[in-house]
Amino acid sequence: MIGSVFGAFLAALGFALLYQVPLNQAWVSGVVGAAAWWATSQLGPDGTRGLLGNFLAALTVGVLGELAARWRRAPASLFMVPGIIAFVPGFEAYRAMVAVLQNHLLSGIELAVRALMSAAALGLGLAVATAVLRPVLSGWAGGGAAISRTSGKGGD
Repeated sequence: MIGSVFGAFLAALGFALLYQVPLNQAWVSGVVGAAAWWATSQLGPDGTRGLLGNFLAALTVGVLGELAARWRRAPASLFMVPGIIAFVPGFEAYRAMVAVLQNHLLSGIELAVRALMSAAALGLGLAVATAVLRPVLSGWAGGGAAISRTSGKGGD
């Protein structure tokens, strides 16, 4: 398990460098990706597969990405995109296209729907983490859309 978590760290770090994330921020992207991989591995031996695993991975990436963005004073996307990329169901989408091209229409449709549902689980996990954490973290920082403590009205 430690080897796969380290591999996830290297994968996220590699994508961070590929996307030209500054070196002083790229290692944080690697930690976010490794933490997401570790979280899904806690679901069992096949924890990295399936909708629940993808949702948990995206939720982990979203939470840690938002926290890292506040900590490092950088955009959250610097940490979220490299952290989530290892979970994108690209191979499953490729297998769906190959099945359709080989006239295995039903299995191709099944694989395509599975890939789309996996991608939706990733998007939902990121959206939930961002929708919950951004207002909370903005409230702690005293800005944004949080309710003002003095007037009771919305912020700027």
